Amino acid sequence: MKKLPFILLLTFVLLIILTGCGNDLTYSEVSIDHVESNLDAFIQQAEPENGIYLFFHNDDSFYVYVTSGHLTQGERPLHISNFNIEREADVLNIYYEEEQAEEESNNHRLYLVKLDKPIEEINAYKNGEEIPFAMVGGS
Repeated sequence: MKKLPFILLLTFVLLIILTGCGNDLTYSEVSIDHVESNLDAFIQQAEPENGIYLFFHNDDSFYVYVTSGHLTQGERPLHISNFNIEREADVLNIYYEEEQAEEESNNHRLYLVKLDKPIEEINAYKNGEEIPFAMVGGS
């Protein structure tokens, strides 16, 4: 009977450790100022147009570049916010919001997405509506 609490505690600790070791689908915003030269060239090519861009880094990660900074005269600046990703089986959905801002704001964003398992399809949604990718590239 004295071993039961010890076994339960050991099982609980092992469960926590194993749960923390799993590969999760993650993303993080990264600085555009310090990227590899091939990604920098891709971003420079994307600069003239607003939109969402994919750059495949390797088999389990890729970059998402979102820009809305190119305005015609008289337009108010746009702000990118609420970036999020969700997996539905083998489909990865990318969501973000683009809204008008009162003044200059962050209208260029770069995200690194790390996959937990392979995907078959990637979709993008701006303000709840599905949109096409402006350009897709890779190294």
